[in-house]
Amino acid sequence: MEVRDNVTGDIYVGRAGPSSDYPGGLGAVMADRSYPNLTVKADEVVAFKQSKEFWEMNSNHRALLFDIKVAVLNKNINEVIKELNSYAREVNAASIPYRPKSTNSNAYAFSAIERITGKRVPSDPYMPGSGVKILK
Repeated sequence: MEVRDNVTGDIYVGRAGPSSDYPGGLGAVMADRSYPNLTVKADEVVAFKQSKEFWEMNSNHRALLFDIKVAVLNKNINEVIKELNSYAREVNAASIPYRPKSTNSNAYAFSAIERITGKRVPSDPYMPGSGVKILK
């Protein structure tokens, strides 16, 4: 997920994914299987200049990036980052079971956008989990 400050042009990134490697094979993915102690883990938002190090540290996670322009917010970028980081901590504290087709990184990103904007982004059939609210 990318957040851009339209005043300074600064870019910030955040992500979520499984708390460790997903142990299942294709059958487990297709069944949307969860495993004990495997939860959705959200990372706090970091400045893009740090993102190269961030992605190298998380190199076992693969990402397919979509450029979805969702909203222009009338908020200070620091407020948005604070809200996103608070949301990440809430998700982590909830210990939500990671499931590859439902409660996953897409569910986190779409839910985080909804938290910040107050609007639900339409789900995408090519993005499993995009229609799932990660926190009730």
